[in-house]
Amino acid sequence: MSLIPLWSVFFGALVAQYLSHWFTKRREKRNFRKEIFGELILPYLNNILLYVTSNTTPVSGGGSEPLEKDKEEDRSVDIKDIVKGISENIKYGDSKLINALLQFDKSITFFDGKGNQKDTKQLELLYWFVNYAATILKKIDKSETGLSLLEEIQQVQKRLGI
Repeated sequence: MSLIPLWSVFFGALVAQYLSHWFTKRREKRNFRKEIFGELILPYLNNILLYVTSNTTPVSGGGSEPLEKDKEEDRSVDIKDIVKGISENIKYGDSKLINALLQFDKSITFFDGKGNQKDTKQLELLYWFVNYAATILKKIDKSETGLSLLEEIQQVQKRLGI
């Protein structure tokens, strides 16, 4: 009796099991990335982009007061609520984002004598959030809308430039 059919069946089952496992892991990663995007990134990304853009763009007219058309478009973003929301969903973050959040929390309680320690760590936290958002967005959305959002994120990364 020949063992070739038996071995071919065995290796066929082995390859089928490996491919099934590989596709399952791939599908789980994709679903987890979508969950990250929905739970951590999507609720805060627009507000962070608005916050960084509004705080790094010079006031129209070069004066200290915004022009009338700028006052109409004014929308305040409470960064404390954003940081609180990020910290509640930090389980979805990567190590750099978690480290930036911990450094930001430390900077609130630590006084460095210069007075801007909190602002520096806040911008660092926002940079790593935007960086993580870009990384996840590259992996899940390759549509034209995703690419335009990615381009806007990259512009904000250049503004933060830490």
